[in-house]
Amino acid sequence: MMQKPKILAADNTKVALRYMETILGDIYDVTLVQTGMSVLDCLKSEIPDLILMNANMFGMDGYEVLRRIKEDKETKEIPVILMMNVKDIQSELRGLEEGAIDFISLPFEPQVLKARIAHIVELSVLRKQQAHLIAKQKEQIDRLFLQSMVTIAHTVDAKDRYARRHSLRVALYCRGIAAKLGYSDKEKEELYYIALLHDIGKVSTPDTILNKASELTKEEYENVKKHAEIGAQIVQNTRFVPGLEEGVRYHHEWYDGNGYVGICGDEIPEVSRIIAVADAYEAMTADRAYRKHFSKEHAIQELIRGRGTQFDPEIVDTFLELLEEGFTIDEDRAEGELKGEGELNEANELLRQVFTETVLETQSELERDSLTDFLNRRYFEDKINNYLLSSKSCGTFFMMDLDNFKQVNDTYGHKTGDELIQAFADVIRENTRDDDFVCRMGGDEFAVFFFELMLRYHISVDQFLLDTPTQKDTKRRQLDALLDDMSDNGIRIVTATAKEISEVEKEDK
Repeated sequence: MMQKPKILAADNTKVALRYMETILGDIYDVTLVQTGMSVLDCLKSEIPDLILMNANMFGMDGYEVLRRIKEDKETKEIPVILMMNVKDIQSELRGLEEGAIDFISLPFEPQVLKARIAHIVELSVLRKQQAHLIAKQKEQIDRLFLQSMVTIAHTVDAKDRYARRHSLRVALYCRGIAAKLGYSDKEKEELYYIALLHDIGKVSTPDTILNKASELTKEEYENVKKHAEIGAQIVQNTRFVPGLEEGVRYHHEWYDGNGYVGICGDEIPEVSRIIAVADAYEAMTADRAYRKHFSKEHAIQELIRGRGTQFDPEIVDTFLELLEEGFTIDEDRAEGELKGEGELNEANELLRQVFTETVLETQSELERDSLTDFLNRRYFEDKINNYLLSSKSCGTFFMMDLDNFKQVNDTYGHKTGDELIQAFADVIRENTRDDDFVCRMGGDEFAVFFFELMLRYHISVDQFLLDTPTQKDTKRRQLDALLDDMSDNGIRIVTATAKEISEVEKEDK
């Protein structure tokens, strides 16, 4: 049997309430109250489809009740009709400002009251049904999304032949620590999933780095460090598990501030501090490409050594107490449970591919300027430093900007300025090689690092900006004359693009 829509009616007089119940009771489930506070008390246990309330009740009047209803996120969507003895403009304006949806003049005509209520209740019921459906669908989507990411977490572990089940074991250790700290069942499960996904950003890390048996280069280490930020970017839109993004982003932070980002102490989310301890212990007690596993005793001593520097002292103490009590993990059982939720199949494989593409896009966004698709300043400097440290080759560093660019923005607008920046970027792109580092430093400033171009060459911007020699102005001709004079004195000058200089290099060889 279909339930009747619920109406909460409020008036000081019992006579008025009984009259409303007589008129509406055969169609609606009517609750009657005589005070404004009673209205608010009723809303704590049940949300009606409509509130019908006298604006001029004694004590807390209808306007004040309406204001409190609209301030509460749980009740603000309830439609409220105010009944008024005197219906004037000021009263209506005040009612509208507080959030009333309609007004009824007293005394009211029964047919008019029914007609007003019917339409509003119908919309209210439909809204509640839609909200319920949306919430249910969102929950299903979140669960599917989470299950897919769990599958990807397994895929990430599979990239490293020495790290099979790493994330699963870390998650189980974290759940044990959480139980010891007094977390609720819900909080323990949330931490479990955060820990399960803490390394999801490694889906972007090349297998050659993850499985490298020797010490990582500085550039390779910097690549590995990106996984925390990339992982956070991947999960940032997931609301099913509170704290997921922060837990993933900060799981490599040190208690003393010497981590990836540099936050310290209680600034680091507690879930991240827990993961840090569990992650370190699991990594030490498992085989890795570059070493055999350490003993349990050695791993414990390392945790103690890092107590207060790398790790939260309280978390370390809690974990050591857990181990002393004989805590063990049943990873086979846990893996079986997870496979029941999100087993790798064709659908999940497709999702894995989609996520992998998303990760690559995310990584690109972190490294590149959105307007030009050139490297941003941070990653430009990192790449040059890594190149110079790892290579004996030289190169040429070249900077340029657009003169009077501010005037373009001021005169023609920022949209035109952006178009000019993009056009200039296209010119640079056409005149540089694929392996050159090109960067937009900011605003109208650009930098290029030309690989293996000798410092004796002086590169002119002529070739970037001027189509023909006839376009050169007087100052440009004067500079050319100076360069010619230098050439006559035995100094080799090449005025050309990087591509053209490369051809000269080839000819010299």
